[in-house]
Amino acid sequence: MNLYGADHHLLVLSDAIEADEHRHSFVQVTVALEGAFEIQIGGQSLETVGIVVDSNVGHRLDGLGRPLLLLLMDGTSALAASFKRMIAGSGYAELSGEAQRSVASFVQSEYRSVADCESYETFFAGLMERFEVEYALPDAADPRVGEVIRFLNFRNPQIYWDGNDTYVQKGGIVRDFGIFDSPDAFFSVHRQKLSPVRRAIYRRIVRHLMNRNVGRIRDS
Repeated sequence: MNLYGADHHLLVLSDAIEADEHRHSFVQVTVALEGAFEIQIGGQSLETVGIVVDSNVGHRLDGLGRPLLLLLMDGTSALAASFKRMIAGSGYAELSGEAQRSVASFVQSEYRSVADCESYETFFAGLMERFEVEYALPDAADPRVGEVIRFLNFRNPQIYWDGNDTYVQKGGIVRDFGIFDSPDAFFSVHRQKLSPVRRAIYRRIVRHLMNRNVGRIRDS
């Protein structure tokens, strides 16, 4: 899982996104990076390569095992307003195959270059060009984005690996934080200072991805 974001949005790249029927205040964009995925929305089941879902529209996403891009936006933001123009009040709108291919190709070739706030801004601006939405990035991104990206960028760890254990600073981590059975157990003790939007995104999306990924690692 690769997780990025700023004050008004969260961007997830993962092949483990699956959610039961739910609705939320965010505008959601889901794009297949390969193939297609299934989503239940508006009383029907769709197989699609990309979709924009308006705030408070009930939906169920089945993307387990399929690499997806998931973009969640504060429904009151200028970014969300740009995507809402695609929906035009109908609840949701499917992306064209051409738009999906443009987005997927860009993400697959460029996301590995994201290493800090500045490179993420460049990546995100390029991504918005592929979506063809009118949007200007804010003057300053959340300074914590870089720390989150460096912490979660498991595919390109900034350490030298010689074939031995990668338990870097294991003793210090255990001493400072202790040992927990799950991410939920950890964050119940070590609470984070999150904005209401980020807290809602964590509760509804991120915590489920984290718990599922930890379970998969332990079962493998």
